[in-house]
Amino acid sequence: GRIEAGKPLPAAAVLLSPYLDLTHSGASIAARAHRDPFVEPEGMPGTARAYLGEVDPKDPRASPLFGPVEGFPPTLVLVGSDECLFDDAHRFAARLPRAVFQEWVGMIHVWPVFAGQVEEGRWAHAQMGAFVHRELLQA
Repeated sequence: GRIEAGKPLPAAAVLLSPYLDLTHSGASIAARAHRDPFVEPEGMPGTARAYLGEVDPKDPRASPLFGPVEGFPPTLVLVGSDECLFDDAHRFAARLPRAVFQEWVGMIHVWPVFAGQVEEGRWAHAQMGAFVHRELLQA
């Protein structure tokens, strides 16, 4: 969503494997396609069109990468090194005033979903919980 004057923002945010650029300008979409078993680059334009309708893919309401970040809360951004969406996460975190960026080496899109199968998923859950807990205590 948009950051609007006078609207309260959360004390913290966690972005896990975020899809933030519906123009698909990130080089990682093509460069990491062979490493990402979940995101299929050839299907992304159709998915984006279905979601966008008549909205411009650069509209920040659809592609937060292009939106304002002033006043954004402390944000933990987690992304796997093998994700097509790596550049979305990396570029957005670089713009945020208070971001903690974590690249998880060898991990795929939304790997914490598999916490029952991979230890890194459990570690990511712990990182997310600790971050939110710490930020809420400081709020």
